[in-house]
Amino acid sequence: MNPKIMDKMKSCYLLIAAFTAMMLVGCGEDKQKELCDFSPAVDLTEVVQAYECYNNYQGEDKDSLLQAKLLNDLPDPEEVTWLLSDTSFVVHLPQYAKSTHPFLSFAEDFYNSLLLGWNLWTNEEIWFHSVVGDGVCDTEDIVASTSGISLDFLKNTDIKRAAQLYQNSMVHYMQDDNLLQEEEEPHLPFMLLEAYNDTIDAKVYKFYQNPELFADTLDSVFNLLSELAKEKISKYTEADTEQQLKVMLTELNSCKNFDEQCALWCNWTNNPNSISENLWILAVGKRLMDSGLYHPQINKIWFIFRTLCQSEFFGLSRTSIIPSDYYNTYRRKCYKTCLKRIEQHPDDVIAMYCAYSIAGRVNVIRFGQNYFGNDAMIEAVALMPGRYGAMDEGEDSEEEGFEVDTDETAEPIE
Repeated sequence: MNPKIMDKMKSCYLLIAAFTAMMLVGCGEDKQKELCDFSPAVDLTEVVQAYECYNNYQGEDKDSLLQAKLLNDLPDPEEVTWLLSDTSFVVHLPQYAKSTHPFLSFAEDFYNSLLLGWNLWTNEEIWFHSVVGDGVCDTEDIVASTSGISLDFLKNTDIKRAAQLYQNSMVHYMQDDNLLQEEEEPHLPFMLLEAYNDTIDAKVYKFYQNPELFADTLDSVFNLLSELAKEKISKYTEADTEQQLKVMLTELNSCKNFDEQCALWCNWTNNPNSISENLWILAVGKRLMDSGLYHPQINKIWFIFRTLCQSEFFGLSRTSIIPSDYYNTYRRKCYKTCLKRIEQHPDDVIAMYCAYSIAGRVNVIRFGQNYFGNDAMIEAVALMPGRYGAMDEGEDSEEEGFEVDTDETAEPIE
């Protein structure tokens, strides 16, 4: 398509999206239909029945049987590979290749290029630990895995060129012993990732112009969605402690529609009474994502799902297994769900934001803000502040996008 025509179309979409964002700020209940599909609720009878069986079963293996019943696709930690060396993370979206929508037309390369970046960075984290600590992988194997990832799936020439530079730079960094002695060495991988992400960011459709206005829009939308489950979450909090889980599962299975279920699930995870109910939270969250139905906070459901999965089953240390392929399976489902919503509602900036944030999130950071382990618990506190009571009211609870937390910049190593 002619670039001038494409630019005009992008401008048109941007004007419509900006107008929509302004209309959503301060919206009331009459605006809920503009945000939600109100699809039929997911049948959670299986989960409710599992709860009844769990309560009545006295065997010592009741927990393992319950896990096998509710989360039967969890990978065996012994079979999860440490290194990412193939392109199993790639999503194929041929249906949008010729789309006139500026977000959809770039959706495949946007997702794939970001996940490539996360995978290369994840390999470097394992390499760094192998060099400075007790290695879990041979450094030569890490370098071979990193350099062996094919980039043929990338279609945009600028993105592919930037990806090749980033890959080469990371490999060079891991092979050059002198770089380990430099003072800036621990920050270099972040700097390289930031330089790579800047190239991606320059290509992606900017569906909002005013960050402050858009932040207000998101706050307004999330507050509105929370109201969908106000009555049902009250039943949960007011129930006797022994009955709370049963009440919650019953209420979830009796929701009028999918959006009410998702809103209730998000409220449930953020409640301090739910800390001991993670397995049930994960079981319901999995079924919500498996449905392929859209909700404006489907991204948050995936964020929380992989964070709780990590803490419950795979560990919180820096040497814990992180099953990226498993998390990416649900990431891919949620991303495609958002794209379908955008296809049907081309000016839905919330759906675009939802897809953007799903692609722009690393699975679990090994060496991040938590000096005593990986960042799964740090994220859990940020995503569910009400559960842990660790953040002040009104403080941002989510940090979306794919910006690297550093003020430094770097050019790829030649």
